Amino acid sequence: MNIGQTVKLIQKEYPSVTISRLRFLEKESLINPSRSKGGTRDYSQKDIDSMENDYIKIQAVLQESGIQFLL
Repeated sequence: MNIGQTVKLIQKEYPSVTISRLRFLEKESLINPSRSKGGTRDYSQKDIDSMENDYIKIQAVLQESGIQFLL
């Protein structure tokens, strides 16, 4: 699944997720999607599940800390 399709899928649960946020997560080595021969990102369901789980964990930690974080 390309980056645009991935964002649309994740936005159903996390509306503020954007292409630039996924690129940032990749730059910071928090996600590592495979690439096609042409260089297009190819997100697997495993990548998507991992991102969603990470967002849930981040939200839980920040809520415990009393910090409001919008994803």
